[in-house]
Amino acid sequence: MKNLLTILIFILSTTLLAAEEASEQSLRSKIGPTVRSPLFIENHFYFLSAGGVLIKANYKFENEKILFQTKLPTASPIYQYGDLIIFGEGLHNHNESSLYIYNLKKEKLVKKIEVSGHVQRAPLVYKDLILVGTGPDGLHAYDRKTYELKWKINKHESKSLHVDSNPIAYKDKICFTSVYESKLILCSNLEGKVIKSFEAKENPKGELSLVKNKLLTLETEADMMKLKFDIPSLVKIINLDNLKIEKEIKLRGFNFFRPLDLNNDEVMYNLSTGDMITINITNGKIGYIGEFPEPFVSTPFILNSSVCSLGLMGKLICKEKAQDQYVVTKEKRFFESIVGEVTNINGRIYAASRMGYFIFN
Repeated sequence: MKNLLTILIFILSTTLLAAEEASEQSLRSKIGPTVRSPLFIENHFYFLSAGGVLIKANYKFENEKILFQTKLPTASPIYQYGDLIIFGEGLHNHNESSLYIYNLKKEKLVKKIEVSGHVQRAPLVYKDLILVGTGPDGLHAYDRKTYELKWKINKHESKSLHVDSNPIAYKDKICFTSVYESKLILCSNLEGKVIKSFEAKENPKGELSLVKNKLLTLETEADMMKLKFDIPSLVKIINLDNLKIEKEIKLRGFNFFRPLDLNNDEVMYNLSTGDMITINITNGKIGYIGEFPEPFVSTPFILNSSVCSLGLMGKLICKEKAQDQYVVTKEKRFFESIVGEVTNINGRIYAASRMGYFIFN
């Protein structure tokens, strides 16, 4: 997807550096640019750099070990099921790439699947299927045991689909989006037949989220290459029980990454305009957390009892909900450029940056 490619280019071109201890800097330099969070599995971290290097480290983020190297650069997350992980490769201009299935216990590649496209968003294992968006070749469904292709959806009503979205599964419905020639939100059954489609006025570029029975999509014409942050977006809330659009919410900024589920019928968005907001998935009401002087192109996260955000130029802001408004609980400036996912793992924050992960307590 073009916007993910341009994010990676932007990361590589950023010149901010952090003062780090030599050992951590060494690991960070091996990781290199990334926009995805690490996985923490059985006391070890696993992460995939933009250069396609799969790395394992211990719980102290030390004693790193290179496990695998993809053929192409990657913006793909790592998806875990059981002892296996799945990840892809390729950027917007790649029409030939691979999907990889790797066994963490045995530390060996199980399967390499050739793809006529690229894999930039998270795959999904649902029942007996491995589902993955492959860009210009649409949505693919593989048998989770044999890894054989069972079906694919790369056309709808005679128009080609370009599927860079992460698939979402709900009650045997598989939902995904298409960009460029066909701007659509689609849902299929488990046999690969489209049962519902919704037209989008602009490209549904945002990562998909499932909150209870609601599918959240985000449409925008934003392009990170232009470094223009005041481009609006539209959030759709779709009820997956009846496959109807319940709300359409206009926002003055955008974010390509999925929002934070606050577990109270609300999700939190960081926007490129510096807005920290919530959206109620039932009534569509927007809640105001705060406005920030720098753009957000990263995900919000929880720290203790506060909701927090890291700006593009490394400013941390945390807020906690009081009676009628949010109040600041923490502010700090870091010399980092944060673009991508930010995750709290066992009380430590792992923020994707232009130089591996920026980590703080």
